[in-house]
Amino acid sequence: MKLGIALLVGLLVGIYTAFVSMCLWNWFATRAFRVPQLSFFEMLGLVWLLQVLFGSVGQDSEPHWRMLWTVLDKLVPGDRRDAYAAAMKGLEQDAWTHAAVGAIGQVVGNTVMLGLGFGLHLLIM
Repeated sequence: MKLGIALLVGLLVGIYTAFVSMCLWNWFATRAFRVPQLSFFEMLGLVWLLQVLFGSVGQDSEPHWRMLWTVLDKLVPGDRRDAYAAAMKGLEQDAWTHAAVGAIGQVVGNTVMLGLGFGLHLLIM
């Protein structure tokens, strides 16, 4: 359930990012570079393309982390298992909080850029 919500939130943030990118592109890049305007779906495709090409930087280290956690789990003495399990549960909750804060930060950052871009667009029209 949590994973489904995380995927939905990520998709919605990506869609909003594409909208903001489309607005900024159509306001500034079209005049500055003499390129055509892009539709929302064209920009959404470009955002997804860039995510595929550049969004996975550093994610190839996951097997190393999994291996580290497995070794750590095996090294915890039996009498400390409960404390270890509680600490790991806390870290999992922290990870979800970190993801939520990151998504909110992305939306706020996009909104600020949209507002600033719109104001600048009005000045140069």
